[in-house]
Amino acid sequence: MDTYSDKKIRLGLDMRRSGFLCLRKRKGFTLIEVILVIAILGIIAAIGVPLIISASDSLSFLTVRTEMAQSADVAMSKMLIDIRRIKNNLSVVTATASQFRFLDVANTNINYYLNGNNLMRNSDILAGNVQGLTFSYYNKNGSQLNPPTVGIGTVTNIYRVKILLTLQNGSYVFNYQTQVKPRNLR
Repeated sequence: MDTYSDKKIRLGLDMRRSGFLCLRKRKGFTLIEVILVIAILGIIAAIGVPLIISASDSLSFLTVRTEMAQSADVAMSKMLIDIRRIKNNLSVVTATASQFRFLDVANTNINYYLNGNNLMRNSDILAGNVQGLTFSYYNKNGSQLNPPTVGIGTVTNIYRVKILLTLQNGSYVFNYQTQVKPRNLR
């Protein structure tokens, strides 16, 4: 009959007899263990920090882009609504690449232009951080008008208006473009 001690030897559990080193109790870390931990943490930091910085930059870019897109959407929506409401073919006063002025169906004078970095609607700021505002005008055939026929009491040949809005915030530049056909211009 095998004794408990014999079973331990056969299974390799008795470290002294099986050739394994017997571990003694320790209170602390060796210098090699500390150096290895520091080296591993250094490698993890070297890999992780650039990833965190990249993620932070991406989040910053998306935040700025979202804010600029919202500002541009509000400005473009207001311009589209107003331009669709031009009173008639006789109500376009000014139509240059940088300014568009007309009367709407309520005989309200509407003037879009750039003042510094602000997109203006009459004397109200419609959007900030605007670096460029360009109007392009097209006739019924789709040909660009340069310049269009305009003036109070003058029949305009404008059929469609294209708007390019450029916004800049720091190093981020965004272009927004849309087209609109005024309802009452035929």
